[in-house]
Amino acid sequence: MLERLQKQEEILRLRDRLIELSAIVENIHRQYEVPYVERPSAFGFGGGAPNKTEKNKHKHKRSINCNHTKGFSQRQHCKYGRKNVTKKH
Repeated sequence: MLERLQKQEEILRLRDRLIELSAIVENIHRQYEVPYVERPSAFGFGGGAPNKTEKNKHKHKRSINCNHTKGFSQRQHCKYGRKNVTKKH
């Protein structure tokens, strides 16, 4: 019976120490945490704040002519990304 109480006390001490250590780790993590900063892109795509709204993105995708694509991205969009492809008979 005495051994069981000693083990329970030891478990409680270890649990308290674990809580203390997790708080210390959280404080260290917060201290060295680097906030995300949007950086402007040198090439005009990616990086900075988005300049197209969702509406404009969909409008642009609808305006792509799959019979006369202009560049790799449009070809990939026509090949894989088109949702409603109509078949001509």
